[in-house]
Amino acid sequence: MKTVAALLFLLLLALLATPAAAQTRTTVTLLHFSDYHSHAVPLYSEGEADTAGIARLFAYLQPYANDPNALIFSGGDTMNAGAPAWSDKFHCAEWPWFNGIVDAMAFGNHDADYGPEEFARCRDTIKYPILSSNTLDAAGKPLFQEDGKTYRVFQAGGVKIGGFALAGSDFERLIRPNLRPAAGARFADRVATAREVVAALRDQEHVNAVVLIGHALREDDMALAQAVPGID
Repeated sequence: MKTVAALLFLLLLALLATPAAAQTRTTVTLLHFSDYHSHAVPLYSEGEADTAGIARLFAYLQPYANDPNALIFSGGDTMNAGAPAWSDKFHCAEWPWFNGIVDAMAFGNHDADYGPEEFARCRDTIKYPILSSNTLDAAGKPLFQEDGKTYRVFQAGGVKIGGFALAGSDFERLIRPNLRPAAGARFADRVATAREVVAALRDQEHVNAVVLIGHALREDDMALAQAVPGID
């Protein structure tokens, strides 16, 4: 198994509520891992250092899960039909293991590998939200939402962090229609959706920072951030 990537970001957020607070800076730690693909069991790494299974990941994440100044996000692809064998045997067995650790998870294309009924069952086992603002049902309404919102606002270190996710531009090709989380599900334009979400987070929620945890190529996310002002 290749190392599960954990990217550490430090946001230094100025709190400008009062003149006295203008000089106060709060450090919020954000961790993100993605494309875990059911590699729960450690595999040989052919000489690669720092490679192990899910136990090592939990050991690394747990201190941050207990830190009120930290947030942990999953970029999705937590399953993968056919490889490894663990996935076909246990599907989403690990999803509830992340309860109390992960704050939100992006919907990844492989999370639909076992079809809509299995996806719904898996979703019922977790307490953290699955995010994907541009994943729509047949009527054009967002599939992943709560109280009419396709994003989440998190409190960390006394500041507000707005988090949202987007399906990649290749999801239409990668996920067969019969496997999608709902009949007739489709994927809306990423840029247009991001503009709507960022506007809501900035203008209505008044967050201190906006974080995209979507499931797409890094180059696509960088281009999106350049096209949509307001994504930190």
